Amino acid sequence: MMRPAATAEAIVDALRQGLVALDASQRVVMANPAFCEMFQTDPTAIQGKSLFAIHDGVLDIPELRIVLEDSLPSGMPSAELEIRPTLPHVGKRVLRVRARRLHHVLLVIDDITERERQAEALRGSEARARAILNATADGIITTDPHGVITMWNPAAERIFGYTTDEALGRKVTMLMPSSQDSPQKSAIEHGDDHGGFIAWFRDAVPRIIGQTAREVVGRRKDGTRFALELAVSQFYDEKGLRFVGIVRDITQRRHADDDERQRLAELVRVHRVSLVSELGVSLAHEVSQPLAAIVNTLGVCARYIREGKGTKKDLLHLVNRAINESLRASEIVRNLREMARGRPLQRQDLDLRALIERVIHLIARHRERHHIGLRLALGDEPLPIHGSAVELEQVILNILQNAIESILESRRSHREIAISLSKIADDKLVEVAVRDTGVGIPSSSMERLFEPLFTTKPSGIGMGLAISRSIVEAHGGRLWVAPGEHNPGATTVRLTVPLAPQTTRPGRTRRRNVA
Repeated sequence: MMRPAATAEAIVDALRQGLVALDASQRVVMANPAFCEMFQTDPTAIQGKSLFAIHDGVLDIPELRIVLEDSLPSGMPSAELEIRPTLPHVGKRVLRVRARRLHHVLLVIDDITERERQAEALRGSEARARAILNATADGIITTDPHGVITMWNPAAERIFGYTTDEALGRKVTMLMPSSQDSPQKSAIEHGDDHGGFIAWFRDAVPRIIGQTAREVVGRRKDGTRFALELAVSQFYDEKGLRFVGIVRDITQRRHADDDERQRLAELVRVHRVSLVSELGVSLAHEVSQPLAAIVNTLGVCARYIREGKGTKKDLLHLVNRAINESLRASEIVRNLREMARGRPLQRQDLDLRALIERVIHLIARHRERHHIGLRLALGDEPLPIHGSAVELEQVILNILQNAIESILESRRSHREIAISLSKIADDKLVEVAVRDTGVGIPSSSMERLFEPLFTTKPSGIGMGLAISRSIVEAHGGRLWVAPGEHNPGATTVRLTVPLAPQTTRPGRTRRRNVA
């Protein structure tokens, strides 16, 4: 059986912490193997030696001297401190020293360098996470399973109007419009955890976690409703399950979408107005036909009456025929009036490159939906021109729509539209070239391509290119089509417009109406 003294010695030798006993003069009485290994020394070499003389004074640290020379001798039973000596064999270390006054002064030394390094890395990670949370433009909100807000970043403050102090600890229903009466909202507000909010979360949240953000309606502190994009995820911390919501205010995007829809509506209206101009002669001919039929029919009817010919049935047939022709003429005139309805357009100084980029944006979703690539060579500098933005956008839009339709008809694997801008004619003109990889245009149709009512598309009305050429020529330019340039089967549409002297800034309207 091991003697108590031997047992205590074995325990001291087995300790992972460094252990050293000092006399009243801070001289080493005993040191265990862990202490000797920590300071790369031998027990016999430091026996009776001052602690502060070990390794040329590596432990001669003012804070340690105060504890050993002042605090413990004055009656303090124990003390604890951290020191950061630089050891010859391993460099700078972080040591936790616990000193206790017994028969001798006993020091227990822990090397906590790795623990401190991990803690510092964790603090750095937390600092980076806080920086990201504070800098992100998206609101980040976390809640517990009961819908209580546990985290609220600065972006959430800006989006909803609640400060962090106002939001933390409150139910997430304060962010939902009051008109959204739902079982889950009622459950959150009334704390119904049995079959209410938690049940809804267990059922609904797994279906939306990790999914694409979806649009919802939010409520600000002042009660206003607005459009949000919401993405939801979940995580676990020391307190259990948590939910995190990433919210983005899409009010401006909604406004931009509304502006885009209005611009498209305006482009459609321009198409109708231009259609009236192009169809002037044709419409006049169409109206003259029913009018001539009415005159002839009524003339025959009058002759029958004068000569006493024809039965009542014959006369009634002629009158009905005249009425139908008058209705036909009225319908033509009504359609003409509907197409011509709209306010006058204004010409202004424009940047053609920016104008084309706007139109590209308008068709982006339609183009991407059909997996059609886009190659641009628009340059970086503004290209100032003078004209009607709506009319010129209609031209570019019509050309791009034709290109998309041609590509879809071709069924080729390589689908691409290429758009380029270049100055020509000693920088007096700017040329726009739009090339597609569609079905191309038959050579037999080239001469008639710009004729009103001529079309190569089964569902076309044959007015798009005719109208576009009229608009371009009204702006002092030219529009033409070149089939098979650089690629058999491809079609390149080119147009030119004069560059404007840079005397006014693009976008400033000149008060000039265009018929």
